[in-house]
Amino acid sequence: MNIKLGVSATLSSLVLFAIMVTVPAKASIISFSSTINGAQANAGTGTGSIATGSASMLFDDVTNELSWSIDWVDLSGPATSAHFHGPALPNTYAGAVVFF
Repeated sequence: MNIKLGVSATLSSLVLFAIMVTVPAKASIISFSSTINGAQANAGTGTGSIATGSASMLFDDVTNELSWSIDWVDLSGPATSAHFHGPALPNTYAGAVVFF
């Protein structure tokens, strides 16, 4: 059995294939936010710090890029380091996984 495709069908197939190959996957941007205070540190036992802050984070699930903006007030001195901890249940400790 011979099947002959017309020029139109062949061209349409090639165009469809080209579109499928060149169109990048659409990212889902996942938004996170958090309040920050001394009571959250040390698995909920706190640090006694009166400093507070807020964080806004965006995660791109295609590029695996995480971006963030963090603001704080009432620190007892200049910020010297910061990091994100891994996932954990409430009042349990998770190690730091991203340092900045």
